[in-house]
Amino acid sequence: MIKFGKGLQTAGLLLAVGALVLTAGVAEARKRHHRASSDTTAADAPSTVTAPYIGSWAKTADACKEPASSAKAPVVLKAKRYMQFETDCGLSSIKNAGKLWTANAVCKVQGDKQRHSLVLTVDGDSMEFGWDSPKGDKLVRCK
Repeated sequence: MIKFGKGLQTAGLLLAVGALVLTAGVAEARKRHHRASSDTTAADAPSTVTAPYIGSWAKTADACKEPASSAKAPVVLKAKRYMQFETDCGLSSIKNAGKLWTANAVCKVQGDKQRHSLVLTVDGDSMEFGWDSPKGDKLVRCK
């Protein structure tokens, strides 16, 4: 059996206590980061807040009936995703100011990768939808 001197035992105890303090500090920092990031936008926390843009949208109520395989298919918006016909986009950096919502979109359009800014103005069951501009198509919520 190996015997350690009193100095080495004290150093080992200090290392163990230091590791516990460091672990507790990291856990607290993670909690603070989570609280800070959850305060940024409603869309960044879809499990607790539903963004008003989430749903299916089309130019007319009749267009809501179009199949997903049609170029006239409704736009489907999820908390962090846009889908319509042959376009699929991941949304990030989602920001909200009143009825205005903006997001960065990285899209695959018929296999080609594209980057855009998505700009939405949501007013109940109506929305103005634009790529890289607040002016664009006027859409209605599909029910």
